[in-house]
Amino acid sequence: MRSRAWAWPLTILASAAAVASAMAFLAPGNPVRLIVGFWFLLVCPGMAVIRLFGIEDRVTEWTLAAALSLALDTIVAGAMLYAGMWSPQATLLTLIGVCVVGAFLQIAGAFRSERTGRSAGTAPTDASLPAPRRWSPRRLGARAARQASAAQMGASLADDGDRAADMAMPATAAAAEGVPSGVPFA
Repeated sequence: MRSRAWAWPLTILASAAAVASAMAFLAPGNPVRLIVGFWFLLVCPGMAVIRLFGIEDRVTEWTLAAALSLALDTIVAGAMLYAGMWSPQATLLTLIGVCVVGAFLQIAGAFRSERTGRSAGTAPTDASLPAPRRWSPRRLGARAARQASAAQMGASLADDGDRAADMAMPATAAAAEGVPSGVPFA
């Protein structure tokens, strides 16, 4: 397996373990706790999700990871606040859970891509996907195709006739309802 396929999932798992132990064992004013927490909250949740999309450009990947990390941080904290269960520890544990699930999905994708021969983190190409099965007269058969097109044509003609009858009101019915003749029924 390629080293890049393992690098980010292991970095995310190590960062999750580091931030959990830093928050548990270090004092609140410790600069190591601040740096580890900042790294984790700014990069890890977004990178755990973005790497699943197989984006090849590094700048795009890092930009989206930072933006998605901040969005996930905000969504989790806001949801817990609105649910009345606000707790910084619970928010951090939820984000650690998101990161662990994302890292394991990346590892599973790396194993799967190794079996199929594609490189990890790349989207499947059109050549590797099965061709879609679509309706065609050849597949359906000539007789069935004629029957289907005749039925469709008959249905469309019947629909057009019903719509035309609904659009205009006969003059006698219009006069009975007090609508001036020549005005279409709305």
